[in-house]
Formats: sequence, structure tokens, C-alpha cells
Amino acid sequence: MVRAEFTAIPTDQHHQEALKAADSEVRDELRRADTKAIGLLGLFGAALAGVVALLGTHPGSAATVLLHLAALPIAAAIVLLLAVLRPTLDYRCPYGFPRWARFRGLPTDLLADLIEPGALIVRTEVLAAMSAAVVAKYWRIRTAVHLLLTGLALLALAVLTA
Repeated sequence: MVRAEFTAIPTDQHHQEALKAADSEVRDELRRADTKAIGLLGLFGAALAGVVALLGTHPGSAATVLLHLAALPIAAAIVLLLAVLRPTLDYRCPYGFPRWARFRGLPTDLLADLIEPGALIVRTEVLAAMSAAVVAKYWRIRTAVHLLLTGLALLALAVLTA
């Protein structure tokens, strides 16, 4: 019979490892959301440029109305994508890098802040805030795609009526 020996991981170390893995996952999702927004921004900008170009051809009145209507959701989608890319900074934030920015020129105070007993709890607050930011970014991306689809449907109607 083989005897297995297990080494118990101290609770604090176990929590730190779990937190580090979750932090890495959330940061990856944050990068994915930003990358998606950047890619979609170019596509949505091209759609809006197409609407403007078609308006320049002076189509009939029904097509002109539809093109103006198509421009509205496409422009709103672009605004939402820009909101995804816009950083949210609050230097009064009690955790994360905005808090650490207040320690500029105070390296020993920053180090003490990072290793104090409650630092693990603070890191969980950072993780929760980043997770909420990722969810908000994906919600904006999803809404922007829905708006673009609405704009493209109106654009197709405008082309058919022209």
C-alpha cells in the first residue's frame, strides 16, 4: 500500500493563491473587453462613415430620413464603445492603484500599507471593483452591438428605398 502524505497549505497562503488566480482571470477579461471595443470601434466608425457617404449622394426623402435614423443608433453605439475605453479614475478610492498613487514619494509607507494584515481584504475589494468594471464594459459592448444591428437594419431599408 502506498502511503500519501499531504502538506497543508496555510490558510493565508491558500487565500493569496486563490486571489492571485482570480485577479489574473479578471485582468485577462479586462484586456479582452478593451480589445473587443477597439476592434468594434473601427467597424462601427466605418458603418457611420457609410451612412454619411450615402447622405452625400442626396437620396430620396424616405431614404434620407432612414439614413438619419440609422445614424442615431450607430453614433450611440460608438459613444458606448468609447465609454468602454475611457478609464474610470477616482483618487479618493480606498483601494487599488488610485490609493497607492497617494503614496508617491513615500515608499516605506506604501510597503507598510501593502503588507499590513488587512491588505488581503483590500486586494479582494480591488478584485470585486475590477470584476464590476469588466461586467459594465461587456454590458456596454453588448448594447453597442445591438444598437449597430438596429442602425444596419435602418441602413438596409434606406438602401432599398433609394
